[in-house]
Amino acid sequence: MIQDVTEVVIDALQDSKADILSTALVARSWVSRSRHHLALHHWPDLNLKSFEDMLKFVDLIRSPGCTLVSLSKTFENLNLESSPTSVGPLRLDSTDLLGEGIFPFLRTTTVSYSLKINLDYLFLRPKQSSQT
Repeated sequence: MIQDVTEVVIDALQDSKADILSTALVARSWVSRSRHHLALHHWPDLNLKSFEDMLKFVDLIRSPGCTLVSLSKTFENLNLESSPTSVGPLRLDSTDLLGEGIFPFLRTTTVSYSLKINLDYLFLRPKQSSQT
């Protein structure tokens, strides 16, 4: 019964992003319902503008307490860019992390307006050896 009252309170605040963000901080039992409303009503676009952003997002959606994957979310716009923001070699497990994280998430996602995915930088090119 207490959970029912909690859900009624959270549902009544669903139109205010500030209130929904606040309810998520009240108690652990409030997080899932708050995130549900936050994702459905206040998160129209997903923009991951770099390879590092994609890896952070994968870490988030692969975490045990994540409730985002189960939402079957509809985005208006979805933009995934794989260009790295720093110079240096990519993690060797990067494509595995993305394959296990981003692609399962995309299977439960609908895009209603625009979709842009650029994964050109995910393909690691072999280093040229400088043997003389």
